[in-house]
Amino acid sequence: MELSFAAPTLQGGDPSKCRVILPCRAKKYDAADLRRFGHKIVMATNRHAVYPDDPAPASIVEDCHQELQVIGFDPARDYIALAGDGLLNAILCMVLGRYYQNVVFLRFDGQAGSYWPLMVQ
Repeated sequence: MELSFAAPTLQGGDPSKCRVILPCRAKKYDAADLRRFGHKIVMATNRHAVYPDDPAPASIVEDCHQELQVIGFDPARDYIALAGDGLLNAILCMVLGRYYQNVVFLRFDGQAGSYWPLMVQ
């Protein structure tokens, strides 16, 4: 696995050609800043979070993969915003690592107050 903190923007940096995928419904995220990367923001799942008293189905990893297929995830034009429930982010990362070679994540930088791309190969 290789990380690139100077990740190139997808589709030549044209946000009208890109989407931002949110792993789950997050309470707080800066949609305006995410739109710098993709005009369309898409939810990868309708789940809020995974809680101990409401166990996730055993098929959650496969469900996540199917949800990516339904939304038509394309690593050449879609960013993954790391926001919301940490466990759902981790599950999504497992699925992406299993099925895709390159993914560009958007990570929030609290000091800068904005998201920055991070490519994982």
